[in-house]
Amino acid sequence: MNQNGPFLTAAELPEIRDFYLPLNNDLHDESIEWFSARAFTGSSRSRLAFGKDAEVMRFIREAQKECLQHANTIHDTARISILDQVFRMQIVNRTENRRSVHLRRIPKIVPTLEEAGVGLAMREILMSENLVKGGLVLITGTNGQGKTTVLSATIVHRLKRHGGAAQMIEDPSEYPCDGVHGDGVCLQLPVSSDIPSQSTYESALRKSLRAFPAISGGGTMLGIGDIRDKETAAEALKQSGNGHLVIATMHGQTIPQALDRIVTMASEVLGTNQARMLLASNLRMIGNQSLVKSMTPRQVSDEASWFRSAEVSAMLLFANESDSGMRAALGHGDQMAIEKAILKQSEILGSWTGGPISGLIKQLGSLQ
Repeated sequence: MNQNGPFLTAAELPEIRDFYLPLNNDLHDESIEWFSARAFTGSSRSRLAFGKDAEVMRFIREAQKECLQHANTIHDTARISILDQVFRMQIVNRTENRRSVHLRRIPKIVPTLEEAGVGLAMREILMSENLVKGGLVLITGTNGQGKTTVLSATIVHRLKRHGGAAQMIEDPSEYPCDGVHGDGVCLQLPVSSDIPSQSTYESALRKSLRAFPAISGGGTMLGIGDIRDKETAAEALKQSGNGHLVIATMHGQTIPQALDRIVTMASEVLGTNQARMLLASNLRMIGNQSLVKSMTPRQVSDEASWFRSAEVSAMLLFANESDSGMRAALGHGDQMAIEKAILKQSEILGSWTGGPISGLIKQLGSLQ
């Protein structure tokens, strides 16, 4: 991407992932802080998004128009379309009655895990038949590191491979996961104040649990867009022990930090001992990931071109059901043992080049 000039150009527009724009009914209002209209490409250096380029200005006008429709309602977060592109919108109320909007571009298709840049070992574990009977998979990381992409890709492509039924709770719903995928089906439930029974994550989760089919041998999945409160953390732990494969995203800079966070939140509802016991019994995998620029862009479909230059760099912890040492470490919150297992497993995962996934899982579960 050419960043020699200070202003965003039409050629660069399709490559921008994040926009910050001031929000105002009148684009010609001289008091608008257009210097705060910024575009981010993934690095810390932003570009000026407001300039003289006609196509860029057309985008900004359309963005203002779409966002203002939500700004005058109670909805400050939504999934919107701007010039045939999909964005997650977040309106931010600032000081002195100023408003801005953050736009995060969302691809219009759900990529495969390979297209999303997920490494071989991680994607084989996420697609494994071993997870059909349920358990907890946590996808963690900081903002903008592809957590929702991996969540959506895992659910949609597990349905295509294994069938079954999935429900996803999100605020707002991002990727187009709703519908039939192979022999499986996914229902997306947005958290929305317009729907009293889905006005919070907790209420939407409780509602979703009444709509699962009876499937012998497992095959139901529950996707949680973000664990950020005590009720959601507690419900995720409980349902992962009830036969559902719970796949959830969470913020966290490291695996031990994320594990401690979910226990801390869930403990307010379940108590510490119960929260740790459920985590120890039901955790199957936790990954802490970040996006990095690929040195060799991959061949992907036109619909997935957004992912061509991005790779997921992840540190994983896999917890085999029969691994008593790992279960004990999780149950006692033994940070030293957990970190030791992560390092040992990373050596195996980094050198694995393929083969039966059962063999990899056996290796990962024999380290304690």
